[in-house]
Amino acid sequence: MAKDYADRSLYNFSDKLTKREQLFLLSSLAARLCSYEEGEIRSSLITATRHAQGQLTRDESEQLCEALINQIRRGCHEQVHNS
Repeated sequence: MAKDYADRSLYNFSDKLTKREQLFLLSSLAARLCSYEEGEIRSSLITATRHAQGQLTRDESEQLCEALINQIRRGCHEQVHNS
């Protein structure tokens, strides 16, 4: 029951969100989806991400988000290789 309510309430808001709210929802959902995936995040990617956050323009950040979402949709990603 609670899940149904949460699903409905998010859909009710989906066309009435501010850009800030959309970005918050996107980051929250992405963090949740990340927790479902196996493997570790490479430290070099963490470092590059921190550096890029200060270097990318707003437009570049939005374009990168869009590109990553499209890659996820198409399944364009490396598989985890267990040793």
